[in-house]
Parts: sequence; C-alpha cells; structure tokens
Amino acid sequence: MVAPAHEHHALIPNADRSALLLAGGRLPVVRVQEPVIRAALTALAREHGVRAPFLRVIRRAEEGEDVTTLLELDAPAEEPRGEWMPLRAVEPSSIAPVLADGVEGWLAEQSGASIPAERPPWARPGWLADACAWVADIAAVRGEPGLVRQWPLSAVYRFDMEADALYLKAVFSLFRHEPAVSAALAREHPGAVPDVVATDTARGWILTRELRGGYARGESACDGLRTAARIHRAWAERADELRSLGCHDRGLGELRAEAPKLAPLCDRLADYGIADSIVHGDLHHGNMLVRDDGVAVIDWSDAAIGQPFLDLAPVLKIGEKQRGALVDAYVEPWPGNGLREAAAIGEALGCVYQAISYRAINAAFEPDDQWLFANQHGEWMERAHRFADGLL
Repeated sequence: MVAPAHEHHALIPNADRSALLLAGGRLPVVRVQEPVIRAALTALAREHGVRAPFLRVIRRAEEGEDVTTLLELDAPAEEPRGEWMPLRAVEPSSIAPVLADGVEGWLAEQSGASIPAERPPWARPGWLADACAWVADIAAVRGEPGLVRQWPLSAVYRFDMEADALYLKAVFSLFRHEPAVSAALAREHPGAVPDVVATDTARGWILTRELRGGYARGESACDGLRTAARIHRAWAERADELRSLGCHDRGLGELRAEAPKLAPLCDRLADYGIADSIVHGDLHHGNMLVRDDGVAVIDWSDAAIGQPFLDLAPVLKIGEKQRGALVDAYVEPWPGNGLREAAAIGEALGCVYQAISYRAINAAFEPDDQWLFANQHGEWMERAHRFADGLL
C-alpha cells in the first residue's frame, strides 16, 4: 500500500521581503510521506538548501489521500539554492498554479494589505528569534531549536541542553491562561503535570522540562485518569483561585443554554453534589505521558471551571474499547455512590462542553484557518444527543 503523498510548496522571502525564492521558475516544492511540517522543513533543507523558520500553512488542498499545501516561511539566515524574483515580477499562476490564490493573498500582505488580527504571533516574521532569545536568557541551550508542532492553536519547540531538554509552548489568544494555570498545577502536583521552568504570561509562553515517556495506552490510560481525578478533587471549590489564574467559567448553566433538551441531565449531575473544579478540557490518551513513577497529564490549554466529570467525553471517545475500565479508574478516587451513572451523564454533557469549546476556538481563528474545526461543533452535539437518548 502506497502512503499518501504530502506535497509542500514554500513561499520564502529574502531578508527585506522584496523578493521571492524560486527553483526553476516555480516555488520550491518537496514531497514527503510524513504528515508533519518538520518533515517538509527537513526536505526543504536537503533539496533546496533552505533553513528558515516555519510560519504557517496558507492553503491546503486534498485530492483523494494526497495533500498539497502552501507554506509560508520566514527569511532564511543563509543563502539557499535557487533564484530570487522581485515581488513586483511574480505571477502567482505561473509559480504555483494550483495554489495561486494563496500566493496572491501573501503578495497583497507584502504590499501593505492588512494582516488579520487573529493571526498568532508565531505565524508572523521574527517571532522565533524573539522566543529563542527569551529561552537563552533562562537556560544554557545548545544548537538550534527543533519544531515539534506549530498550528493556529500553539507553537511548540524543543531546546536541547547538556543533560536534558526544555520545551517552549506559545498559546493563542483563548488559551493565554495556560502558563499561569500550568505553573500553579506544577507547584501542587509535582510529577503529575509538566515541571514549569519559566512563564511569560503576557505573551502566553511557558517553558517546561522534558517529560520522557510514551502516550498512555491500556492500563496506563487508567492510571492517567486516576491522576486527573486526584487533580480534580484537589481543586474542588477553588473557583475564585482558578479565576485569578485566568480560567473562565463553563458551568452547567451554559450547557443548559446550549442544549435545552439535555437540561434534565444537568439537574441530575448537579444532584450528585460534585463541586466545580478545574476541567482539563482536552483529556485524552495523547495528553497523558507514561513516566517511571506514574502518568503525567499535559496540555492544560483548555482549562476552565466546571463539573470535572465532563472531562470523560474526549478520553472515552478515543478509548471506546476500554470504556468500562476507564470509567472505573476515574471514579475510583472519588467518594460516594452511583458515580458510574454520574460518569455517563458527565460524558454526555461533556460532549456539549466540547462543542462549545470548538465553536469558540474556531471563531477566534483568522478566516483562512476556520476550516480546521468547522465540523467539530456539529459532530460533538450529535454525539451528546446520542448518549443522552439512553439516559433521559
């Protein structure tokens, strides 16, 4: 079976952004099989001598399983292979026929067209240099930073040190509270969350120590839910403290307003007397890392104040085959009876929570990025009503 091909066309300006790099009269292009941007950057360095910070994906087109993208890079520090064409001479349909509209939009911005206010800082020229300078002031890092992931929600880079590594994460506007929340969690739950080295809350930056370990699977996913439950219990009835860290409220009233037919479930969950606490908001296997001494819960970007049992929705969607074991593991640290029913209600209402979150996230993206989660609200609401049918 042939793996899907990912074809990347790159917009690469010179230092004063007056010319565009071409290769044989076209944009530099690479084809890779790995669906990650760092694979494209490695290929651009190997095939075109381009070593430049990645900024954003401008366009993405799919044909069957094959994907074609238009990437924007910052100016390279070293002279790449190829030829420079003055921007005034660039004809988009000639240098990138399939992606010409994306090239036209980029050229307009270089000529002074307004940049969408929603575009995150890391998708703008010069951001990585500023971030590297901040990290270098804090720790003795070695070599160049390694891109882990960069998309409209966040940018994550790895910085090697002599003995271990640090990870810099920058978050977009709705998640600006993550550094403060993560630092507070790290103080109270060492080992259960990433160790925070430094934060810049104004810029939404957080620097953490490397967590070595694989993603949770099987019994380790159950351990991850036990960890999450203990954190939930520790932050019960501390809403004012969470608000001071920047968390917003996502109480049962908001869920009732979003899904009126599920209001009886909100009442039943409230009857269990489970206090509002921190809600992770994106709790699943990929946000649990297995360590020698337990499982750590990472990525608290979506943290909010609400009913903690709502966090079961994403993890049970991914862990459908071990649903019973996961539910048992989560309710184990909690006192009280009948909590499996509370978990079932929490999962259904947690789907509504996810729908609200994705709608808010998508609305905060710049228009060209709103395709990313366009279907998530409807899919989560459909799932919520499907689960609710068995509970009402």
